[in-house]
Amino acid sequence: MFIKLNTEIWATTTNIDQAFEIQNTIKTQLSKFLHPVSGNFDKQGWGIGTPPQKNQIYSFLKTLNLNCVINKIVLTGQNDSAEFYEIDYENTAVPIFSAVISGEHNVHVDILKE
Repeated sequence: MFIKLNTEIWATTTNIDQAFEIQNTIKTQLSKFLHPVSGNFDKQGWGIGTPPQKNQIYSFLKTLNLNCVINKIVLTGQNDSAEFYEIDYENTAVPIFSAVISGEHNVHVDILKE
């Protein structure tokens, strides 16, 4: 069973010129990080039944050294029946034989005045 992991990310930056680059970088790099075979920190993928945790996604985004602050991340899953549901992996068990694949990633960047 595949679970498509979608993210909704809110970030803040003070540099309006970098907002578009921040959005694109997060989307591209997050898709690579969530890849089931070549993702994860060690590029060895995610094990079956062991999906990425929200804190791992936060940590990964920090490694990108973008000129922004990640304010909020919401994870939603989409199973084979195309149902969407919010995911809280710390409190919700996933099926043992499920594999997480990268879904759609929406990034909202707010600009703060200095």
